Amino acid sequence: MGFLGPVGPPLRSRSPVSMVDRRDALKIVSGSALSIALISMGSPAIAESTAAKGVSKGRLFPCPQNGACLSSSSSNQPSKYIAPWRYEGTSDEAATKLLDYANKSSSLMVVAHDGDYVWLAYEGGALKGKVDLEFKLRKDDQIVTLRAASRRSTQVYAFSAPSADLKALLTGIRQDLGWEDLDKDLQEI
Repeated sequence: MGFLGPVGPPLRSRSPVSMVDRRDALKIVSGSALSIALISMGSPAIAESTAAKGVSKGRLFPCPQNGACLSSSSSNQPSKYIAPWRYEGTSDEAATKLLDYANKSSSLMVVAHDGDYVWLAYEGGALKGKVDLEFKLRKDDQIVTLRAASRRSTQVYAFSAPSADLKALLTGIRQDLGWEDLDKDLQEI
């Protein structure tokens, strides 16, 4: 439908003052809208993660669609996938080694330990807020499946914060423990 004409009573005066007032009003309104848009785009939205934790059917949960997360169970999400690790010895020895490492660290806290499942919380470094670190130590093949998920989901320009810091954190833990990255084996094939 096209423009049918002015809305409201006709203007009696078309003086330059009334035209300037309208232009100024339009500038103020458009400037305000632009300011609000820029402010809202520049301020990331932060929310606490409610992602499931633990083990289901013998596996750690995959990562949710949004939020900073890496998981060896997220093979269908390449940007959120991290290869499992290999440990030496028994699963009990590996769990003890992981728990000892966490207890000696000032930035790691043991949240839960149940046999071959270890849940740690990390706080510090470049990562803002707490990060949940979950490890499932498989007994039969000396493989550790893992998951790291930030409790804060930071959205900037409709994208989640990158998982590079999570990968660096996990790589540091793996190297300190002396465990092997199974992704290395896949790259050699």
